[in-house]
Amino acid sequence: MISSTQQLAETVDSTEAFVSVFDERFETTLSDGRTVELVEGGSEVQLTPERVPEWTELVLQARLGESVLPTEMIRAGVAAVVPLSMLELFTWQQVRGLVCGASVIDLEVLKASTVYIQLSEAAPRVVHFWRALEDFTQEELRMFLRFVCGRSRIPRNAKKLPQSLKIEAAKGGAGASDEKDRARQQDAALPTARTCFSLLFLPDFSSWEVAASRLRYAIRNCVALDGDFVTRDDLEL
Repeated sequence: MISSTQQLAETVDSTEAFVSVFDERFETTLSDGRTVELVEGGSEVQLTPERVPEWTELVLQARLGESVLPTEMIRAGVAAVVPLSMLELFTWQQVRGLVCGASVIDLEVLKASTVYIQLSEAAPRVVHFWRALEDFTQEELRMFLRFVCGRSRIPRNAKKLPQSLKIEAAKGGAGASDEKDRARQQDAALPTARTCFSLLFLPDFSSWEVAASRLRYAIRNCVALDGDFVTRDDLEL
């Protein structure tokens, strides 16, 4: 809005023309929805082209000032755990890595952290599963990790996850008329997860391509934890 206001002020040839397009007062709306006056009685002070620079500066001060108290509270919280003088030894990128973990998901770390339930590492569905993850982008791997574990990063320089990733055979296909019908049912199934236990229920997909497709659908459409089940309507199967 600031940019468009400045451009309009530079192009109009009269105050009347400016006000007819941009009827603004010396006030602004903060992130919490409150409207505050930028000057005393600002709600009654009409913005004119000549005062746009002043108005712009006041809006920026008001909006940037919103973060002062939250930032100070975060600083105090960090200081209660780590001496602030220690942080001067690190760049902000290093601090982020130490606090938040690594954003690059290493498949070898996931494999080393995995425990199989009612399955073996050589089971076809497991082989298809890992081949599917090899085809994932880093963004998709982070989405997968969040889908299963409720987190999108792994500890920095970790060899294993703090909590094992568990893969269990998903139930299904019991009522199938034959093996072909069972395979069709399994390929139509979706993987599910219990994030509290980092547990993935994996259907017996017939190929890694099918596994990749069904995993992608699951991680993109279910972005909640366990039973919260919030779906995304902007993605198609």
